[in-house]
Amino acid sequence: MPDHYPYRVLTPTGDPTLLWRPGENDEPDAFLTGPDGSLLRFPDPAAAEAHCLRHGLDFFWGAGNTLDLAAARHWTEAPLLQPPASCRLLLDTWNFFTDLPGALPPEGPVHDGAYDKLFGGTALHPTSDPASWTPAETAAVRALFTAGFARWDRLTGPAPH
Repeated sequence: MPDHYPYRVLTPTGDPTLLWRPGENDEPDAFLTGPDGSLLRFPDPAAAEAHCLRHGLDFFWGAGNTLDLAAARHWTEAPLLQPPASCRLLLDTWNFFTDLPGALPPEGPVHDGAYDKLFGGTALHPTSDPASWTPAETAAVRALFTAGFARWDRLTGPAPH
């Protein structure tokens, strides 16, 4: 059975902790969901650990992560405003959205170029230097993130479990 890690998400309406698990073999990484398909959300990592103990799931404190989803949404809505979003924030947000249940719109070569720049750390701000994103890359990532936020909003309810 895979380990489950606490994953804190900073939002304007609260900072729930999710349970993330890496995929085994060919399985994708994923967040745990409830019977209704919504994300299991907890008020803090200790509550997430208690859930794992009750359900016989392995919980691992060591590699918990925090994502400032509020800052990522701000960038998505206005990418040229200051301060610029960091590569790390944008890369973590992209990976977060790909681990949520459901499907994102298909990605193409323009996404690959933007992702490579994020992964390589050269896109600190999409307009900051010669290695920056093209307008098409910026638009593609913003569209992907907009779809990711719509999915997040559908998967989250009014209050943590």
